[in-house]
Amino acid sequence: MEKIKSLVVEMLNRAVSRYIARNNIKVIAVAGSIGKTSTVGALRTMLSQHYKVHQPKTAYNTNKSVHLELFDLEFASSIVGWAIVSCKVLLKARGKADYEVLVIEIGTDHPGELATFAWLQPHIGVLTAVAPEHMEHFKTLEAVAKEEFEIMNFCKQLVANKNSIPGQLVPQDLPESTIWYGLGEENRASYYIPEGSQSGVEADFTFGAHELKKVPLQVLGQHSLEALLAAGAVGVLCELTKEEIQRGLEAFQPVKGRMQPLQGAQQSFLIDDSYNASPKAAIAALGVLYSLPGAQHIAVLGSMNEMGEYSEKAHREVGTYCDPDKLDLVITIGEDANNYMAAEAKLRGCQVMTVDSPYAAGAYLAQQLKPNSVVLFKGSQNGVFAEEAIKSVLADKKDETRLVRQSEYWMNIKRQQFPDAPTL
Repeated sequence: MEKIKSLVVEMLNRAVSRYIARNNIKVIAVAGSIGKTSTVGALRTMLSQHYKVHQPKTAYNTNKSVHLELFDLEFASSIVGWAIVSCKVLLKARGKADYEVLVIEIGTDHPGELATFAWLQPHIGVLTAVAPEHMEHFKTLEAVAKEEFEIMNFCKQLVANKNSIPGQLVPQDLPESTIWYGLGEENRASYYIPEGSQSGVEADFTFGAHELKKVPLQVLGQHSLEALLAAGAVGVLCELTKEEIQRGLEAFQPVKGRMQPLQGAQQSFLIDDSYNASPKAAIAALGVLYSLPGAQHIAVLGSMNEMGEYSEKAHREVGTYCDPDKLDLVITIGEDANNYMAAEAKLRGCQVMTVDSPYAAGAYLAQQLKPNSVVLFKGSQNGVFAEEAIKSVLADKKDETRLVRQSEYWMNIKRQQFPDAPTL
């Protein structure tokens, strides 16, 4: 059966490849250990200022499902359903595209997976970061770097994040044409928060010859600029004007669960970064929390999944960054967060509460919350789902629609994993 599936996927790849070539679609592929989803969103927003950009209703990042995103088809788990969907892909691949640019995320869980996307032949490949990911399979950071840099072998132009790729992991055969973005690079930015503001953010940008000052943004955190820097660098490559680039920067809104500001109960300010978690991203998010004014600062931190043998070290690293002078309370969710992150935070002198579910975290948080507080929510998916803790402290229940993983599919998974999950 697996051999048959592989043959069908190869057939779909060829059909979609012809569809892309026939419609003269410019393909931009985004790889990296972290930051892919936000970067894809920023690129789509940026390039929409000049081109017709595909805005898919579905999001997939595996070689076996990328076809579904191109044609807005739903994933099918049964063999019959998968066969029907495959036929729909083949039929749609014979048609005419209504867009000029395709921005797509390509992911990897195991060594060798990124190379399976080579058939896309992207015009531009963006590499967002090299950081610990799926360490149960990659084992070492060197193995992660080897995998993520595979994108340079099948894209025409590589754009890479200097800030989030350790220099010693950059391959010696990196193309000389590679364009870097990040602090100190040709494509760079400086971020600042106007005095007394929680959500008003501005930044200065430089993209080659384009300099933009005091650009008002809808994102939080210095690290959030990295997605915008990638978008601006690609915008220059795609011949956007300075005015179009500025409009793209101003228009970008955070992806669900990615440093999204929300209004909380008792005039509190919530930072929803619950989509996923890694040590680098968690520390960056804590840095944003520390920088914001508030009567009380609380961090709700969940376990970081798929860290393998690196898990204890990763969780202790984040726990060590928990500063008792800047945090009034740390709430941890999940086994590794409770065992390692919480232990390090306590050693630092933080007040820590450990819980086994996001619903318990939300209930405890609601009891502890004071007026004008600032609260960060950060964690991975299974066993954590920190977005559920947010529901207990939202100012407006309608904002639950702005949270990640709220479909019936995901809610059923949460009910299966947590005995205290609310029922319908």
